[in-house]
Amino acid sequence: MTKTIYISVDIKSDGPNYGKNSMLSLGADARFANNEPLGLFSSNIEPLPFAHPDTETMQTFWAKHPQAWQASQKNQRTPQVAMAAFAKWVLDLEQHNNSKAVFVAYPLWYDYGYVDYYFKYCLINNPFEGRTVDIRSMIMGLLGVDYNQASKHDLPAEWELDHTLTHIAVEDATKQAGLFFKVREASFARLSN
Repeated sequence: MTKTIYISVDIKSDGPNYGKNSMLSLGADARFANNEPLGLFSSNIEPLPFAHPDTETMQTFWAKHPQAWQASQKNQRTPQVAMAAFAKWVLDLEQHNNSKAVFVAYPLWYDYGYVDYYFKYCLINNPFEGRTVDIRSMIMGLLGVDYNQASKHDLPAEWELDHTLTHIAVEDATKQAGLFFKVREASFARLSN
């Protein structure tokens, strides 16, 4: 029987539009469905040669997080090298564990959009093949709230996420993985009652 590996992915960019802006770093935390950790992936990425940083993103986000910005600028790889390494990491996890990987993010459109764009740009097959989970949608269903009430700022205190983020991709991916499994466990608990 094929197992599922949930890979929490967080990316950092210099703007909201993939192709126009660049992905600066990619972090991932892989775990089995029982929350058993399998490993971490982290890579900083050189800006795309034709892209430009978004002024608003640089002023409203990165200016407030200078340590995270400095961390994203170290040991940068070309997009091709970074994405090839990430694809190999995912495929190796699948092969060694007789499993399929599922991409988990919050928000999914942003992180998956960037990662999928970069795979296409680098002519690398996306190993996730569209297998994705949006944590915000899970929260909406679990709590029975509207989209705007399922933001990171409105989560139950015991889920602690937003105020603990460092904005370093791999560290945020790990915090996000913790949130995913808390929401997943709460969903299963509700179903069993």
